Amino acid sequence: MRQYETTFIIDPDLSEDGRGQIFEKIRTLIEKEKGLIVDFDEWGQRKLAYEIRKKTRGYYVCVNFCGSTQLVDELERTSRLDDKVMKYMTILLEDDVDVDKVKAKMAEIKKTKEEAEKKASEKDMDASDDDSADFDDTTDEEVESDKEEA
Repeated sequence: MRQYETTFIIDPDLSEDGRGQIFEKIRTLIEKEKGLIVDFDEWGQRKLAYEIRKKTRGYYVCVNFCGSTQLVDELERTSRLDDKVMKYMTILLEDDVDVDKVKAKMAEIKKTKEEAEKKASEKDMDASDDDSADFDDTTDEEVESDKEEA
């Protein structure tokens, strides 16, 4: 099995539901062809280097997956027929990939992300506790009376 990366530029005027349908079509196609999605990364809307179909912006999506050459052919054929996909490019990352190693690496990355998020949320909780300790309990009336005395 080979590892590929395909970058899609999708029509920026498409609604979120419309983009979701395209993403779902890509996912089902990869799964149907017995492929494995390693990473599905939405880069969002960006300025194009040149106009495509009279548009200066596009919605970028990068899909990293493992599969056969037939999968790539079918993915590109489907993208070519879909008017909402403005451009696409597929790059071969690795020629011979062990799928089990890729799955293990994906699980490890997911675990480290979860740990990092957990630590970040704990830091946020600690920071909010520190902020409340610095809070001054004086009321507006006490401040007013202090001003009058001075």
